[in-house]
Amino acid sequence: MKIRLKKQRGFLLIAVLVIIVLASMVALSLLFRMRAEQAAFAASAGSEQAWYAAMSGINQAMHFAKSAPYDPAVWENNPSAFRHHHVLDDGSDNWYFTVFSPAPPEEETVRYGIVDESRKINLNKATAEMLPRCTVLSPQQIEAITGSSLTNTPSMADPLAVENLLGPVRPHFSTLDELLKLPGFTPGVIYGEDANHNYQLEPNEDDGVLLFPPDDSDGQLFLGLREVATVFTYQFDIAADGSPRFQLNSTNRSVPEFIIPEQTAAYIEAAWSNKVIFKSPADLLEAKMIKGPDGKEIAFDARVGPQELPAILDQLTTTFEARLVGLININTASVKVLQAIPGINEAKAELIVQTRESLATELKQSPAWLYSEGVLTVDEFKLAAPHITARSLQFRFNVLGYALPSGRYRIYEVVIDTADKAPQIIYLRDITRFGLPFALPAADEIENVQTQI
Repeated sequence: MKIRLKKQRGFLLIAVLVIIVLASMVALSLLFRMRAEQAAFAASAGSEQAWYAAMSGINQAMHFAKSAPYDPAVWENNPSAFRHHHVLDDGSDNWYFTVFSPAPPEEETVRYGIVDESRKINLNKATAEMLPRCTVLSPQQIEAITGSSLTNTPSMADPLAVENLLGPVRPHFSTLDELLKLPGFTPGVIYGEDANHNYQLEPNEDDGVLLFPPDDSDGQLFLGLREVATVFTYQFDIAADGSPRFQLNSTNRSVPEFIIPEQTAAYIEAAWSNKVIFKSPADLLEAKMIKGPDGKEIAFDARVGPQELPAILDQLTTTFEARLVGLININTASVKVLQAIPGINEAKAELIVQTRESLATELKQSPAWLYSEGVLTVDEFKLAAPHITARSLQFRFNVLGYALPSGRYRIYEVVIDTADKAPQIIYLRDITRFGLPFALPAADEIENVQTQI
């Protein structure tokens, strides 16, 4: 009996131990699941908070871009507005954003601000003659973009012929990444050596072909096609004050003299009576003759010189398109891009960049300064005029939303559009997977930076 009782007690003890182990396993499983859910929630909440911090940076960029379309000094490199900007203290973390964009190669760092897309050439508008002047694309790549080659592209003196030729076969691009669908295009063509999209030269981006990506090891960061090309630029065909422009080629033969000098209006009416078609409002600049239907020239002075030219360019139009696509901003474009514009060679492009540095902001609100300051001749200006602007309405930048001291963050590549009344995001790409663009500062370092600013 004693042996049997001992066996029963031993069995009960084992059963109790098994139950305790099973209960412990269930408890541990529940605890692990709770902690996993808590960690997932914390990560999700942190990611969402980082998103909102980044969105604060985007809203800041929209505000500055909308407020000063003619003044790059406001938004191009403004650390006080865009670097380590405090958003919120949630009790455990302080949240910040930093908006940054690429700087010229000689600066060897990023700029805390935004870059206008109008300083670039629009691939949806550029011709096969323009692209070789500002890119390193092969003839085959250029033909894939434009739908034509240098051998069959008509003279740039006849832009209507170019549009008629390219219109039916030319592909349209919504983003630069769509170029990857074309033969001969790789991420390296579009993004150059900047493998982690932080606009800074890393050791692996300057070591030849030892580590990814392949690079030329010249000590400068090559940003690829995105440095000089865009697909986003456009402007509404309206005057600077938002009023409609007068159509020079309209069937309405009543010239609004309140915006056009009387003598200029008389010239336009005489041109109409002789069936003249205007290619650009710049055709009126220093115009003194009208060619009649018999081919003979008739003396008739339009009286449009340097003083009248800004209003002529702002108030008149010759296109029937609601949007003017691909105009290049002469106040921000690089020499490389400027020399791609018809009528502007490399020497003239360098002169433009030199001259604009000392111009007053008011003067730079119209492309007319290219002529009034003696940079371009009459003929050169008339060739360039259909392709240029003096304001920027679409902007690109990266924005980093982050928390201290936890170090949680998100980073986005953004393009905004301020052409309409309400600015909007037209391109948003999460590039957090590429890692931090630069080391996050300590809280006291941010205080020191903000004090210096």
